[in-house]
Amino acid sequence: MQGLLFKGQKLLTQTPHLSLILEDIRSLSMAGDPLLSASNWEVELPTDPRYLSSRVIDEFMAKALDEYINIPRMILQNRCRMRRTFCQSVGILDGLQAEAENADAELHSLFPSTSALGLESFYPLAAWAYFHKLRIMEWSIQLGFELDVYQNQEMAYMYRFLSFIAHTRAEHLQHIDLFLHLRMRKYKKQGNIAMAEQVATSQATIAFLTAQASCTAEFASALSSVYAVLMSLGLIKDIDTQETYSTMQRRHELRMKPYLPIGTPSLPSAEEMDASTNLTSQSSFSAVFTTISSRLTSAKTALSTFKSANPEIGNYKGCEIGFKAEVQGILGSIVATGITVALIKKVIEEIGVKTVADVQGKEDDVKKRIKVEVVAEKRFSGFWAVPKVVGN
Repeated sequence: MQGLLFKGQKLLTQTPHLSLILEDIRSLSMAGDPLLSASNWEVELPTDPRYLSSRVIDEFMAKALDEYINIPRMILQNRCRMRRTFCQSVGILDGLQAEAENADAELHSLFPSTSALGLESFYPLAAWAYFHKLRIMEWSIQLGFELDVYQNQEMAYMYRFLSFIAHTRAEHLQHIDLFLHLRMRKYKKQGNIAMAEQVATSQATIAFLTAQASCTAEFASALSSVYAVLMSLGLIKDIDTQETYSTMQRRHELRMKPYLPIGTPSLPSAEEMDASTNLTSQSSFSAVFTTISSRLTSAKTALSTFKSANPEIGNYKGCEIGFKAEVQGILGSIVATGITVALIKKVIEEIGVKTVADVQGKEDDVKKRIKVEVVAEKRFSGFWAVPKVVGN
C-alpha cells in the first residue's frame, strides 16, 4: 500500500504529490479562488502579483508536503504506533499553521482588493492546516479509547475533551463555509457558472465533514455525561488520591501533554474540565438524562446527514463497505448508550434518587440493582467505549 501511495512521489505512479495537496487545499478552503487559477503559474513577469502569489503558494506547499503525505503513512501503521505518531504530528501541524498564516498574509498584501469582498479576515491556507491539525487531535484521542489507554475514572474527562475538539472542528468548518458562501454569491452575481459549481461541490464536502464532527462532538458529550452519572452513583470507583501521587492537575497535564505546546485552539484548564465533567451534589439526574437524550438525538441526526452523502462528496469512493461498517458501529453505540441510560434512569427512580446528594446512604441499594461490566473488545465501534450496565 505504501508503494502505491508514495513510490516516485506520485499516487499510483500517476498523480504527483504536489498536485494531490493542491487539490486538497482547493477542495477544502480555496474552491473558486482566483489565486489557484492555472494561468497564474504561466505568468513570467517577476513583478506581477499573480507570479508572486504562485511562488508563495508553491513555497508553502513545499513546506507542507512532507507532513501532509505523512498522514496516510501514519494511518498505515499499527494502532499503537499510529497514536504515537499522531501525537507527534500535532506540534508539527501547529508550526505548519503558523507558516500558512505568514503565507496568507503575503497573499493579502499582493491582492488588497479582496477586502472589498469581505475576505480580508479569511486565511485559507491556515484554515486548511488548522482543519488537519484538529482532525489529527481528534483521532489521537479516539485511539486512546480503542487502545484502552484511559482508566474508567478518566472516561468522562476524555470524552469531554474529545467533544471540545470535535466541536471546535465543526465550528471551524462552518467558518470556512461562510467565506465560501460569499464567494458563491459573487460568482452567481457574475454569472460564472463553472466557478459557482466548484464552490458548491466544496460546500457539500464541508457539510459532510461538519456533520461528522458534530456527530462526534454530540455523542462524546453524551458519553461523558453517562460516565459522570456512573461516577456520582459510585458505580465507578474514583481515583484514590491518598494512596497515589495523583492530583487533578497532574492527570490533566499527563493527558494534555501532546497538545499543550500548540497555539490554537486554547485548551480548557484542569479546573474548567473538572467543572464541566463532574456533577455537583445539587445536580438533578432527571435534567442530566434529558441532556444526554438530547445529545444522542443530535448525534443521530448528524449521522443520518453524513451517511447519506455521495461517496465522491464524502471522499470515500472505493471504501463504501468500510464506511458503511463505520456508520453502523457508531449507530450501534448510540443505541446501546440510549439503552444504558434508560436502565439507569429506571432503577434510580425506583430507589428514589433524584439528585446526587440523594445517593448518600443509598450506595448499597444502587450497587445491588446496577452493575457495570468492563467494556473491552466487545464494542460496536472501537472509538466508543459504551459502558455495559446490567440491572436487577
